[in-house]
Amino acid sequence: MNIKSLVNSQLVIEAFNKLSARHQIFAEHILKGEAPGQAVISTGYQVKNAQNASRRAYELLQRPDISHALSLRYEELRKNSDISLNEVKGNARLILERCTQAAPVIDKKTGEPTGDWTFDASGANKANDTLMRLAGLDKTDTGARTQIQFNVSVSRPEEVKAIADEVIGSLPSPDTKAIE
Repeated sequence: MNIKSLVNSQLVIEAFNKLSARHQIFAEHILKGEAPGQAVISTGYQVKNAQNASRRAYELLQRPDISHALSLRYEELRKNSDISLNEVKGNARLILERCTQAAPVIDKKTGEPTGDWTFDASGANKANDTLMRLAGLDKTDTGARTQIQFNVSVSRPEEVKAIADEVIGSLPSPDTKAIE
């Protein structure tokens, strides 16, 4: 993939031209959707392990020239997208609501409910992460990620419902313009 063949904005091309060849390749891997650590490895940086790759990726993404070029490209993609921010927010809220619905745990041997309840914590975390990113709440002042984790073990479904209602109630509604 050559980023210059995919962009419509001269501003994006100029930002990418200011990057070194290696930084351009790294940015292209990020734009393809690779995880940052994998993008470091794909770019050819010599790292001893995945942790070092992730650390190097963090350093690269903190560089003003790289982050600026990526931000410009992401903004261009967002402007040219047929998907609105409100659609994404609405879908993420719907997924979060569905994933936090309590379901009884069924005993595999007897087929009877055990009295415990469960919900899709992984799906709820992913939807919540999406909403937090859209709201600009995924970074603190130091740049560290923050995230609400749904790690709940309950015996009563009303506990799950109360937690879900509290979290969902604190989220902006899909038609809120404040995040745009």
